[in-house]
Amino acid sequence: MSLIFQDIMITFAIVLFTEEEDSPAVVRDDWLRVNDTKSFWPSFARSKCQIEKLLTDVNIFPREEDGWELCPVRVLCKGIDDLITAKASAKTAEFTSDIELSGRSKRIIKPVQRYNFDGSSEDDEASNSINNRKRQKKQEKPALPFHPLPQAPAIYASSRVPVDLVKQSPSDFISPSKASPTLNTNENNNFNSTHDQRTSDDAILRKLHYIQTSVDSLARMVEVLSKKVDSISGFIISVAEAPKDLSAGVSSNPLALEELLPCRDNDSLVKVNDQLIDSNEARVKLVRILSNVGGKTTKDKLFGMMKRIMNDDVAILYSFKGQSHSKKSFEDLKFLKLMTKVLQDQKAPDATDVYIKDVVADWLIQAKTRRSRKLSRALKKTENVIQGDENAHSQNPVDCNPGIQNPQNEEILSAVHSGLDIASVMLTSL
Repeated sequence: MSLIFQDIMITFAIVLFTEEEDSPAVVRDDWLRVNDTKSFWPSFARSKCQIEKLLTDVNIFPREEDGWELCPVRVLCKGIDDLITAKASAKTAEFTSDIELSGRSKRIIKPVQRYNFDGSSEDDEASNSINNRKRQKKQEKPALPFHPLPQAPAIYASSRVPVDLVKQSPSDFISPSKASPTLNTNENNNFNSTHDQRTSDDAILRKLHYIQTSVDSLARMVEVLSKKVDSISGFIISVAEAPKDLSAGVSSNPLALEELLPCRDNDSLVKVNDQLIDSNEARVKLVRILSNVGGKTTKDKLFGMMKRIMNDDVAILYSFKGQSHSKKSFEDLKFLKLMTKVLQDQKAPDATDVYIKDVVADWLIQAKTRRSRKLSRALKKTENVIQGDENAHSQNPVDCNPGIQNPQNEEILSAVHSGLDIASVMLTSL
């Protein structure tokens, strides 16, 4: 029922294209633009039937990207409720421009005033007398309806005449033949009933047209839905008939993808990339994971996506192009295209291919620096913890005597210092 109500709300307009010498056309009111000086027109439509379907389809929203043309027009009439009346008005506008516009009523024709002049000829006097008789005939008002007097009761059947009847004049006894307005009442009633019947028939035809249009739209929607249901049922049948090993492998791919991210070694990264190449479900899953990464700028989002994909131990093995022999190419992997798709779907202001390439390459280059900083912070934190334990033991006289050091802490400190020396050597080699 909602489609019927939406269809009833459609109104039409009659326009004339100013740049083309063509007949008036019917458009929808919501196609008009720029204060009703321009209108969208489906230039791609090849037949009148296709144009009528576009006029009555409530789901049509004209855009220039879809092939609609915005043409300058002059509106002849608008606000028409149904397509039948709009087509009839457009056909009338081909022969005359005197069509009723919305918000205007028809001009009332005023009678011509005639004057009599002194010294006119006999012919003028005769014509004036004829005109006066016509005017008087038009201004005559119908007489009042005739109501016959009631018959006298039986008690007055004798020679005595009632007083009420004696007081009445002969002119009060009007014969039925002189009551002219009552003679034509049947014809007037027939005319009025015929006019009302025609009006109601037109209204019924308009409602039937609305209902027919809505039924056609529903039929098209049912056809599309039936095709979709058939495709879904076929997919369900194919999945049910597939081998169990295949279904188990498909269901385990998303879980394996979540478990592998962020990748901690190159083998895990290669496995995830193979899943993205082979499985559409894995690509959808990764797009969903990357879409949840936040950030104030596009650069922050890209850095967060790269951290979600791999850690710094894997990032130092890759560069963007992989031109050096010791580095692998990140551009050849499937991750870059999916990251670009996510940012462009989010309509990021600077999500261009060149900008994304520069940010990802910069993040891969800085992987060594980030790794060395993390290692330095971890070693420094370990040294601070051991030093704090040693101070606590020295201040507690119960555990140890003053001046006596714990040999276990000395071994740990020596190991930490040696580890710091090894880490410094590794950092300088990197």
